[in-house]
Amino acid sequence: MDHTIITRTIGIDFIYLDLAFLIVWICTLIVKKHYISIFWGVFGFITYFGVEYLVWYKRLGVRTYNGSIDTLLFFVWLAFSPGFAQFSFVSAMFERKKKNDPLFWTLLFFIGWLLVALGSQLISLNNETIEISRNMGESNQRIFFIWMLVINITWGCIWVYFNKLTVKELLYIFLVGTLVELNLEFSLAISNIRQQQGLWSWKQFISNTLLEFNMGIFINYLLWSRCYSNFTKSNLFNQEKKEND
Repeated sequence: MDHTIITRTIGIDFIYLDLAFLIVWICTLIVKKHYISIFWGVFGFITYFGVEYLVWYKRLGVRTYNGSIDTLLFFVWLAFSPGFAQFSFVSAMFERKKKNDPLFWTLLFFIGWLLVALGSQLISLNNETIEISRNMGESNQRIFFIWMLVINITWGCIWVYFNKLTVKELLYIFLVGTLVELNLEFSLAISNIRQQQGLWSWKQFISNTLLEFNMGIFINYLLWSRCYSNFTKSNLFNQEKKEND
């Protein structure tokens, strides 16, 4: 059994419930007037689609797909679900309009995807399954991810050294990066999507949680803060904006 091949077995009913959650998530962002988070979510969707479909599936062939849904339509969902949700969550956590906002968004995010995961197991809407795999052995992906994490941590520490960021803010940024991936990995585990091929383990769970999103979280913050500074004078903790130049 090749442990470099990571496979998700996804039920059609999981996709239905996930789309329902995304509607609730977007409506909540609109009601809370997190328009920048919506914009950032769209940016995340475009980024994920470019990587998942155009690079991994079409260009490199490290992604394989087997299912009845049109391939392009499936990859649109595959990119929109984590891409929009995760990037908009990160933006909402960075923006912190109110003191309790991080707790609110974290609970909504976790409870929402937890209900999707549990619902897909308890409610039989469509028992048809889809398989999507990625060959982690190709192009040294895991090594590349680790180097990206090191670059993000180093870059963040440099900003702290030059007083452009506090230690508290840097830790918060990586906490957000950990929470956003923890939620995804937890929902995939609860919904049995990871376990179908018999390759799931706590080691993989912890590794993905700490690595997958944190490998780009500080770069994500730098891009977001540059966009955010065009609309407001606030920084990560609602203080006077720091100069990045």
